[in-house]
Amino acid sequence: MLKHLFLLNLMIFFGFSIAAAQNMGSLQLEKEEPPFQKGTIDLGGSFSFESISGDAYEDIDGNGATRISFAPDVGYFVMDKMSVGGLLRFDSESIGDTSSQDLFIGPRVNYYLRNDNHFRHFYGQFSILYRAYSSDSVNDLSGNWFKIQFGPGIQSFWNKYVSWNALVYVSMDQFTPEDGDSLSGMEMGLRLGLSTYIF
Repeated sequence: MLKHLFLLNLMIFFGFSIAAAQNMGSLQLEKEEPPFQKGTIDLGGSFSFESISGDAYEDIDGNGATRISFAPDVGYFVMDKMSVGGLLRFDSESIGDTSSQDLFIGPRVNYYLRNDNHFRHFYGQFSILYRAYSSDSVNDLSGNWFKIQFGPGIQSFWNKYVSWNALVYVSMDQFTPEDGDSLSGMEMGLRLGLSTYIF
């Protein structure tokens, strides 16, 4: 049931974003500045697939994990080219014959690099995500899970208000149980998303 709701929300989000881009029409971006000025609000969301390694993600048979994620986010440009905000991340994860759903929350920072091509821009993202686990959610353990994520990305505008983006990222993860030793892991993934700007 949760997986079906996850996929439904994903389709609604991308369908709405594509429709909004088409309705606003194509602008002459070669004559426009990108909306990276101080005071701009950016709204977006991304979809990712991950292959995960580390003792934090393996079952007793040594099977690794795969994960599908959806992450809506909102940000505010506190200065030109730098957006500070927060994101939610919904995960659907499978390890061997088992599966689970998780929700993380945390801050994120995007920094954009301008260039002569107004259609495409490079950027970097840094985020810290957190989730508290109860004893019935992960291998009967209680504790805290932190993810430190960072990576480069590229953004391409459909018009002045809507863009798609692709981010390659690394995530350094640590799960600290209430009792016992900490578990660590590393994620590498590709995240694809859409963003819209209010200015």
